[in-house]
This record gives sequence, structure tokens and C-alpha cells, in this order.
Amino acid sequence: MDLCTSTPKKERTRKTNWSPDETKYLVELYKEHANLLKGSFNTAGVTHKAKQEAWEHIASHLHESYSDGKRTVKDCQKRWQSVQSDAKARIAKYKQAVKGTGGGPASPPLDELDELVADILGMDNVTFEGCDTNEELLSFVHETVECQPKPANENLALPSGMVRASKG
Repeated sequence: MDLCTSTPKKERTRKTNWSPDETKYLVELYKEHANLLKGSFNTAGVTHKAKQEAWEHIASHLHESYSDGKRTVKDCQKRWQSVQSDAKARIAKYKQAVKGTGGGPASPPLDELDELVADILGMDNVTFEGCDTNEELLSFVHETVECQPKPANENLALPSGMVRASKG
């Protein structure tokens, strides 16, 4: 009896990597079905079957446009999760950099894909819009905040040996 014989292994063929255009098209297709795909099952019309059909629609449109390799529903779902997760991390990093106090190079702006994902996820305050110059900022502050010195509190205790100047 020969223990070394085994059935021949079937070689796995690797699918092609997602191209940037293919990924962007996936996100655009997802956006068309976002209300359904993100919706709760408590919402009218949102069923497992409806969600599955939406993913099948996305996969078939991708296959029609990019015939490099047929993307399955599972492939599309996995890629969407990856794109969404990466975009959330970049958006959070961008927001943190924008709120920073300076002291380094400016953070690069978000790319088109990140902006599209943010739009789908409802992160509407992704971009920072502020004053272009210090003069605009100072003007804004003076218009919105009354800059008046605080009145001196006459009741504050002075250190021993110090005398309060008389008004007069």
C-alpha cells in the first residue's frame, strides 16, 4: 500500500486585482442602491431577498463593464467593506489633521473615492471650509464676539504689603 499517492491538487486561479476604475464603479453602483443596502429590515421594502438582488445587479453591471474576471456578489461585498473601511480611516485622519493646531505639513485633500464614500455614509462634514487668511479670521472673530476687557474685580484680595491704587 502506497501512502504517498494522493489526488492531484487543483490549481487555484487568482482573480485580477480590482482596478481603481472598477472600484469607483462599484462605489457608484452601491450608491444607487445605498438606501436599500444600508436599510434596516424594519424599513418597508427592505428584505434579505431585495438586498441580495441589489448585490446581484451590482455584480452583473460590473461584469458587463469590466470583463477581466467575473466578480461574484461575495467579491463585491468584500471589496465594498474594504473600500468603506479604508475610506473611514482616511476621513478620520483627515478630520483630525484639519482640527490640528499646525506645526507640520498640511494634510492632503481627500481623493474622489473617499469623498464618494463619505457622501454615501452621510459624513457630510468631511471637507474643512474656513477662513482663507488671518485677516478674515480676525474679522470674523471681531464681528461675532464682543472683545471687551473684563472688569477688574474690586473684591480680590491683594498680597500682603500691596496697596490698591485709588481711582481718581
